[in-house]
Amino acid sequence: MAENQNRSWMMQFSIGPVQEFIAQARKTRDLWFGSFLLAELGKAAARRFQEQTHDPGDGLIVPHPQVLEAPPSGEGERSSSKVSSVANKLLGIVTTGDPKHVALEVRKAVEREWQAYAMNAKRLLQGCINENLWDRQIKDVVEFYAVWTPLDGKYDHVRSRAEELMAARKTLRDFKQNEPGRLFGEKKSSLDGGRESVLWPDQYAAYARFGIKKNESLDAISLVKRLSRCMQEKREFPSVCDVTFLHFQEQLLQPDKAAQRERVLAYYGRMKERYGDQLHFAEKTSSGVVQQGSVPIPAEEVHAVEALDSRLFYENRIHEFVAEGHKHLEKLSSDELKRSMDDKTEAIKRSLRELYVGAGRGAVREPNAYYAFVMGDGDRMGQFLKSLKTREEHLEFTLRMSEFAARAEHIVKQHSGQLVYSGGDDVMAYLPLHRCLEAVKQLRKAFGETMERMAAGVAALSEEGTGNVNEEPVLPTLSIGIAIVHMMEPLGETRRLAMQTERAAKQHPGKNALALHFQKRSGGDAMKFCVSFDKEPIEWIQGIQDAFLDQNHARSLFSSGFAYALRDLHREYESLIRNHSSWNRPDGELQEVLRQEITRIARKKLGAERAAELLGGEPVGKLGKLLETVRGRDKEALEQLGLVAELFIVAITLKKAGDADVEDDSN
Repeated sequence: MAENQNRSWMMQFSIGPVQEFIAQARKTRDLWFGSFLLAELGKAAARRFQEQTHDPGDGLIVPHPQVLEAPPSGEGERSSSKVSSVANKLLGIVTTGDPKHVALEVRKAVEREWQAYAMNAKRLLQGCINENLWDRQIKDVVEFYAVWTPLDGKYDHVRSRAEELMAARKTLRDFKQNEPGRLFGEKKSSLDGGRESVLWPDQYAAYARFGIKKNESLDAISLVKRLSRCMQEKREFPSVCDVTFLHFQEQLLQPDKAAQRERVLAYYGRMKERYGDQLHFAEKTSSGVVQQGSVPIPAEEVHAVEALDSRLFYENRIHEFVAEGHKHLEKLSSDELKRSMDDKTEAIKRSLRELYVGAGRGAVREPNAYYAFVMGDGDRMGQFLKSLKTREEHLEFTLRMSEFAARAEHIVKQHSGQLVYSGGDDVMAYLPLHRCLEAVKQLRKAFGETMERMAAGVAALSEEGTGNVNEEPVLPTLSIGIAIVHMMEPLGETRRLAMQTERAAKQHPGKNALALHFQKRSGGDAMKFCVSFDKEPIEWIQGIQDAFLDQNHARSLFSSGFAYALRDLHREYESLIRNHSSWNRPDGELQEVLRQEITRIARKKLGAERAAELLGGEPVGKLGKLLETVRGRDKEALEQLGLVAELFIVAITLKKAGDADVEDDSN
């Protein structure tokens, strides 16, 4: 990699550490801000690289230059979007005699950006932290790798060489001598065992307002993420609790829920009146994410429902509300503060239990406590990138990927969720349970449309003579994993579960798959499900859910018992087929046997009238069509029966978990 005067170089950069910035998080805001911060460091690197390009052929390739068009908004807060959309890997071309100088300038820009965020956090904690330890941890956290190679030869060959150099560079580690801590045996961070906690044990009363729990130990990097809500006050970031609570709010705004709405608002009003001078009740603005029923409701009631703090409706989140919102901290000793928090927590819990006591039309049921954590990743992206032979094709690709990132943010927001990360073909978000399937369907549709536009752009380049005319690109698809978890599930475990589910989708034959994992907090078997998008699983699930209840929630057309009976039927015949001595019929006859068995189960579980309604006729004829897909040779028919059974179980489970009003005759 010898430098030469006035040569064009392809340069590649990688910024980290990903683990410390993203994976290590206790709260969803920590997770989001970690990915956001890593993307902001990437943007700082991209801007500084772009500033050093001067020749017509120079410039960024990854990310696309358009991503950087949003102007900075001030030190430590640069993006107009709440979501990270720049990956931690950069690629570009620059004409220079000293590529090492370019790399050093880019590194300085990354470190300046990180120091700006760290300094803002430190100012908030002035006098309450181990500053020597803080400075030591902040100084050596950023990992920066840079490689460069001459742009001499075909573009795709040079890019492959740059990738090989980066892989080789990452095998070499920079081992820095560790500066000793001030005290022997300092407490380790609960999120990063490799770093010590910078918090003082006697300062937890001062930490409570930042959402730091008593005896929680955090390192400097974790604290920068935790304090993001204080550094960026203009940005409302919904918690998992807020997103989970959304369906309850929407139900309160239905025209037949006036009695429940009155009781809920009365409870919340009493809490504000009783504790308003001691606890902070956030004044939320109307977000518009809570969808109302068809009958108009007075605007003041709508605003009051939208302003509800979700934590006051879950017993296990009340202490967090009290701890983070307690006023007059400076006037109380540690013991007095603890007693005050405990007393208020128990008093509010008693009032909440009274709210949920009762029966009849005015009864208020406890809100759903489950949400969906979604992760998506493009299939065969590496293979597709290798098919791009020119810089123009690569730029077309990165442009379309940045467009998909913007569309992903819009789709998730439209479905009342929160996008954590969207960088190219990667998506991470969490959504309300009752909207996650539609959001996933729209994400996949947007990805497919993006790939089609990109293919059209590449074809246009070929016609102009600047693209690859020899190979027809094989378009990538999007595989998605959905982990459905209780909101009290540790975030690290939730993310791990979502990654496993996404991996299952990508390992499905043919990829282009949906995987779902429902982890019940009460224990029992976890519900796992993986199927190709080609079989339209979301459309089938939504059709089953529509048929499960009529429009007025008056009755169930079929029961969960029917769904589980289908699963038992599949397992029984699967065992018979496996044991050939028990099944001697010609291959292909099983499909008719299974259809007759399905009809028998439907009549037994539902009765003749409801069975006939389920298996045929409108408006639920689609379910009859679904059951009719159990056809083909023995193995095919049996596999399809297993799929149908899981579709029914998934549909009903999601409907019941996300809607407290759903009652089901499980026979």
